[in-house]
Amino acid sequence: MTDAVDGFPPSPDGARPPRPRTLTLAVMLAAIVCIVFANTLLNGFVFDDVSMIRENPAIRDARYVKSYFTRPFFSVGQPVTGPVAYDYYRPLVLLSYLGDHLVWRGLPWGYHLTNVLLHTGVTVLVFLLLTRLRLSDGAAFIGAVLFAVHPALVDSVAGVSGRSDPLCALFFLVSA
Repeated sequence: MTDAVDGFPPSPDGARPPRPRTLTLAVMLAAIVCIVFANTLLNGFVFDDVSMIRENPAIRDARYVKSYFTRPFFSVGQPVTGPVAYDYYRPLVLLSYLGDHLVWRGLPWGYHLTNVLLHTGVTVLVFLLLTRLRLSDGAAFIGAVLFAVHPALVDSVAGVSGRSDPLCALFFLVSA
């Protein structure tokens, strides 16, 4: 059995608890993400958001939850008329939209806030993963900042319909 590190007892898997500096950098990352994407809170629903959220009855009523798991993503809440052009399976995305509707009552800024919070969580998890891979705190912080503000991820945060990306990343990183 190893000795306590930084006053904390060792965990069963031998992983060290986060140091105060690591926690400070994680909070700084969260602040950076919130500052960079705060302007999205002023956006309405655009492009796919209109059909997937504003005009979708299935995300406004919990009686559709079973169909989230049994029907293709774009056909939930629509009449069954034959094959669906895009046969996606995204029940967790639909559940998150339903949760948003229950909390924010269709107000676009709430859906955007959920996306910003998801991206914030994913960014912090990227940082923690990089530190777990034994990068220095500074290198892990720079890598996570680059991830946080990379232009390729803007659509996943700014467009509510891009939510499947941060949700997938969140579950992937939590499992790592």
